[in-house]
Amino acid sequence: MLVSWNSCRLLLAFALLFAVITGTAVAKEGDVDTSKEAAAGDGPQPQEAWNEVRHNGRGYVSLDDVGRFYGLTFERDEKRARLTNGKIHLEFITGTKGLLLNGLQFYLSYAVLPWGEDRVIVSNFDLVNVIDPTLRPSSQRDPSQLQTVIINASHGGRDAGISGPWGREKDFTLDLALRLRKQLADTPYRIMLTREGDFDLSVADRFALAESVKGEAIFVSLHLGNGNPNAQGLEISTLPPPYTPATYDPADAKPDESFYPGNINDRESLVLAVAIQGQALREKVRTLGLKRSRYEELKGIAVPAVYCRAGFITNKDDLKLLGQPEHLDRIAKVIAGGIQRYASVIEQGIEQHTLQRAEEPLIISNVEVFADQVRSLQGEKRRVRIDIRAHESTVVDPAKVDVQVYFFDLVNGKTLDLSAADPPAVEWISVLPDWKATDTEVMEVSYELPAMNEEEYKAFGQRFYYGFVIRLVYDGKLVDSYSEPTNLRRGLPHFTPVFP
Repeated sequence: MLVSWNSCRLLLAFALLFAVITGTAVAKEGDVDTSKEAAAGDGPQPQEAWNEVRHNGRGYVSLDDVGRFYGLTFERDEKRARLTNGKIHLEFITGTKGLLLNGLQFYLSYAVLPWGEDRVIVSNFDLVNVIDPTLRPSSQRDPSQLQTVIINASHGGRDAGISGPWGREKDFTLDLALRLRKQLADTPYRIMLTREGDFDLSVADRFALAESVKGEAIFVSLHLGNGNPNAQGLEISTLPPPYTPATYDPADAKPDESFYPGNINDRESLVLAVAIQGQALREKVRTLGLKRSRYEELKGIAVPAVYCRAGFITNKDDLKLLGQPEHLDRIAKVIAGGIQRYASVIEQGIEQHTLQRAEEPLIISNVEVFADQVRSLQGEKRRVRIDIRAHESTVVDPAKVDVQVYFFDLVNGKTLDLSAADPPAVEWISVLPDWKATDTEVMEVSYELPAMNEEEYKAFGQRFYYGFVIRLVYDGKLVDSYSEPTNLRRGLPHFTPVFP
């Protein structure tokens, strides 16, 4: 449930630091238009309106419009479309989801389509979530230090996974997990294995272990693949965003009609996947590109997560490689290198962020949460007390202060959603806050989720309090934010439009 004292507008995009992540010259200062006008806002904002077209209920824009905005030359032939300026090269295969970006294979959520005699169109969703973040790599999250790497050796015990002449998948994944831990032994990260022996372990148990970790963590799930005999190499997948199709969904799939829970750390998961794939390119390890897949071990995970298929037992060349210890070491080295590159990306700017925050006109200086009532037949209640402090040099205009508070429920023990509770009660503990008598004012927000009757339960699901996000906006600029759990704010754009 949202508490807002001013307007809300659309937050367009996450951002991925692809140039740093992959080690390829994807986007650097001067490669694209970095003028003040171009940099304003969170997504592409052309000086002239783009001509949006509608197809299957979704919005699309033409690649020639996209190219003009970014200063890239648009070219096309019968099968391909390109955007390039010599340093950046995007190649789209029309009629497919394929995108080759400076040699790195991506799969968009929706196919790029020919339109009319000379145009090619791309979905607004992919423009916002892949192309713009790639060409303008600016982060929308606070930098932080990676603390824990959770390595998931899939299968185990009675679940052998797939089997072949080389052995069983459960043994292979454990072997690879141990090799990966060894590769990361000299790093500052805490390394946790979901299993270190051959025993049964449910997906729920693996998730519980991941969710018990405090601080910044990632989840790397190790597997093998089978199926198409031509499929060969390392395949990295992340969970698709809500309402979007997976890479291998059929053409007639209609994910827009059903909510498929995503990972609130979607951007971070993509960064991790791209980092591993970029490392594979440097190590000359064959890869199958970055995929979007709804594997069970990606659904419901609350930390950045990737699903790594280290090879395919149905491919004769992969089958030979899987039996070679030096190849397994090579795969472990690729994943370890990608993890370290990911950590470097998310840690960038910690010092700068700290200095910048110290100069903001207002900051959230302290947050306390009080459970006024434990879970009972009457429901749940929380009080959140927020201390907001003004910089000593700031003369605060109360009319420019916008505090946004979003409460979240855990639905049916699996998914997150904005709370179904009534609007929370809001009270300024500091009566008539003006920041003149003191540099700190205190706000209290009360959330109450009542127990639901049978009819409400059917409509809204079984709900429990999960957490909240606070966003502090001053004079139209986001100056600070806070959430519990700490990563919850990353997923806010999945659930509601927010500004700025």
